[in-house]
Amino acid sequence: KMMPSSYSIYSSLVADKCGALKYIRGHMYRNPHDPYDGIRMLRPEFKKVLEFTQTTSIAFEFFLWLLLMTWFYHSMEEMHQICSVCDLLVTFPVIDVFPFMPPDKYHSLMNSISLGMFSWDVVPQRSLTIDPTAVKIDCISRPH
Repeated sequence: KMMPSSYSIYSSLVADKCGALKYIRGHMYRNPHDPYDGIRMLRPEFKKVLEFTQTTSIAFEFFLWLLLMTWFYHSMEEMHQICSVCDLLVTFPVIDVFPFMPPDKYHSLMNSISLGMFSWDVVPQRSLTIDPTAVKIDCISRPH
C-alpha cells in the first residue's frame, strides 16, 4: 500500500524535531470473550521528547532554583553598589556649587523656578567654609 507523498515530508520533520524513534513493548490487550486472543501493543518513544520530559524532574527544578538564586544575589549586590554610588553623589560636600551644572546656569535655573507667588532663593543646602590652605579636588577618577 502506498503512502501519500506528504507522509515522507511529515516523517522527516518528525525525525528532525523528535529524534530517533524507539519502540517499547506495551500492554497486552486480550479479547474478553476469548482468553487466547490478544495482541501486544507497542509504545513509541522519541529521544528528544525524553530530554524535554526531564525538565520537570526535581533535580532540574533544583538546578533552576540555584540559577535564579545566584542571579538574585548578584542583582542585589549590584543594587547595593548603585545605592552606594548614589549615596556618595548625594552626600559629597560641595561649596556653593551644584556638582552637575556650571554655577551660573544653576543660579539662573534656581531663580527661574517659582511656586505660585513664591520664588526660591538660591541658598545651597550644604555649604562649607574652606581653609585657604586646603586642597581643592576637581575630579575624582580611577585609572582603568
